[in-house]
Amino acid sequence: MARKSTTKHPHVANWNDAPETDYSKGKHWGDRTRRLTPSMASEDGHFGINYVVVKPGKASCPFHWHVKEDEAYIILQGSGLVRYGDDTVDVGAGDCVSFPRNSGQGHQIANVSDQDLVYLAIGENCMD
Repeated sequence: MARKSTTKHPHVANWNDAPETDYSKGKHWGDRTRRLTPSMASEDGHFGINYVVVKPGKASCPFHWHVKEDEAYIILQGSGLVRYGDDTVDVGAGDCVSFPRNSGQGHQIANVSDQDLVYLAIGENCMD
């Protein structure tokens, strides 16, 4: 249940109240994301947390890697597959997966279950 809408400090966000952005791209890609750290979304901020929901049968994004950005996912609900380099790993609620910057190893998370995959994506907000 969502809280009553009240004026909050700009550094406080609740994932039930945060605005949602739909990043769906066709049949295979996309997610719905709620940015939990909007006060850090400028060039001065270097850290962010997103609440991410991936529908069954979709991958959040294409296989990719970051040069300047460390990233971690904490799985809250559901299950999925993480591609990391040449490895494929089953993940589920309670798992934390880390992706070090400039590793040369691509990563991707996909929902291969019949229910939503929900996770926190945590990482740096590099501008380039």
